Amino acid sequence: MRSYLSDGREHYEKLLARPHDHVAPGIIATARLGAGRLAWCQDADLEAIQHLLIARRLYEEIGLAQGAGLACAMLGFAHRNLGNAAEARTFFERAHAIGEAEKSDRILATASSGLGSLAGDQGDLATARTLKEQSLVSVRALRDLWVIDLISWSLGKVCVALGDHEAAWTYLKESLLISRELGNKWSVSYALEAIGDISARSGKVEKAVRLYASAAALRAALGLTFSVSEKTAHEEGLNHIRSLVTPSVFEQEWAAGQALTLHDSINLAIDGSLCGGERSRTDDPLLARQVL
Repeated sequence: MRSYLSDGREHYEKLLARPHDHVAPGIIATARLGAGRLAWCQDADLEAIQHLLIARRLYEEIGLAQGAGLACAMLGFAHRNLGNAAEARTFFERAHAIGEAEKSDRILATASSGLGSLAGDQGDLATARTLKEQSLVSVRALRDLWVIDLISWSLGKVCVALGDHEAAWTYLKESLLISRELGNKWSVSYALEAIGDISARSGKVEKAVRLYASAAALRAALGLTFSVSEKTAHEEGLNHIRSLVTPSVFEQEWAAGQALTLHDSINLAIDGSLCGGERSRTDDPLLARQVL
């Protein structure tokens, strides 16, 4: 939840390397599901798929349909990251069917969000928005802040693409405020770039450059890369911003954005303010928990 993703994956690797012949299959499945989710967060999608397929099989063998449904939904996201749209749809639809059979709002919300992402990838932004809005309503009822955070920024990005900047701003601000509350650094870089896109289209180009630069620094610190489904949109946004300023201004603002603390980046995105001299006690944004 606090985005120490490499640490989490290392713990899972050590755990799963231990002999577990006499460990209950449900416990192993849960560990595999967790390991798969963290690998997906860092775009290690082939690794994620290996863990998630085992988790799904174990859940099915012991009759835990809801666990199998969540594994299917996560398999959908991992395949989407790799650009395997057909496989992703199959897993999302399977998860949705399990969610309906089990009357599980969590599985239905996760599957609907995934199907919304696929719709957005194919240019059907209206359907993407509808599905993600439905998903967000469900996770709000579950009071799962981490998932609300994720769906809010993804819905915000859809609204940016639709040109509905007012709605996009509302969702993205909510995402950043929840991220700050939880200490969830992973989703921040996505929200920063989306608000950067809004800023560029609103004539605040210097702010847009700084937000993109801060997002890049955060991704580097967290060991994140762009998935196939994300890379094109990122490059288009960055190239658009580059076209709006001179190279010297771009480099100047980029350096300023890279130097921002996580706290200052969020403030800049939300209301344009910086904290002046307030800085964390370390240059490592992953350790700057006191400002979250």
